[in-house]
Amino acid sequence: MKVRRLDQGELKLHISDNGIGAPSNFNLKQKDTIGIPTILSIAQKQLRGSVNLVTEGGFQWEIIFRSDLYSKRV
Repeated sequence: MKVRRLDQGELKLHISDNGIGAPSNFNLKQKDTIGIPTILSIAQKQLRGSVNLVTEGGFQWEIIFRSDLYSKRV
């Protein structure tokens, strides 16, 4: 897992594994699991970010969201 600050006031969260990946016809929006919809919901609705998924040579999630939406709480 890596988090990187981008020039445009955004953060990029990169999470990956080195598993077998997914088949070429893998459709992110048609999965009947709880994990993928949860990740998409948090990234898109709560963080108002964009999600990119690479499924070759393992799963690689890239979530890009603005860094100025939330303030420090503690």
